[in-house]
Amino acid sequence: MHPKLKINATEYSILLTASTRRNGAALPLPNGADPTTPKATKLLNRLVKAGMLEEQTTTTPGRAWRTDDDGKHWSLKLTAAGRVKAAATNVSDGQPEVIAQIDESDATATVPVAEDPPPPRGKLGQVLSAVQQTDGASIDELITLTGWQAHTVRATLTRLRRSGVPICLAEISGARRYVAAQNTGGEAQ
Repeated sequence: MHPKLKINATEYSILLTASTRRNGAALPLPNGADPTTPKATKLLNRLVKAGMLEEQTTTTPGRAWRTDDDGKHWSLKLTAAGRVKAAATNVSDGQPEVIAQIDESDATATVPVAEDPPPPRGKLGQVLSAVQQTDGASIDELITLTGWQAHTVRATLTRLRRSGVPICLAEISGARRYVAAQNTGGEAQ
């Protein structure tokens, strides 16, 4: 742990947000920032090297900050040192400063954490489930499934994308289908 490591307001925000999640996940980033941009990657690498975050594999590409050569998706998780840093830092005028030096043995200090939200239920959950199938779902199938009009189905797909689900429009067997990107290896459109 680096007790004297100075962190900026963005890094503090990432650590604090992760500390409020039960699983300590650092992703998605606060304010929906893209973790794959060069600036974000540099910042996240700094927190990993400082021991505040650690990598772990994930099956959800929307929660990944990088994908290795073997196609494995990697997410970031708050370490005990990162949790201590988030709890022992005060931000004033946008500049965090260490307000307490905490021994690493205190890394299990209790910090209130919020549970991750449950997966969507109802029609939104049905749409998510349909696009996560190997073949995904066509717009007509989603309309039949939900009873909604086409524009409402498309708006729902946009809502899922904005919440971190990478959905792409793929052509499968000559038909255009919405598929969760982890099933295609493709990028979300």
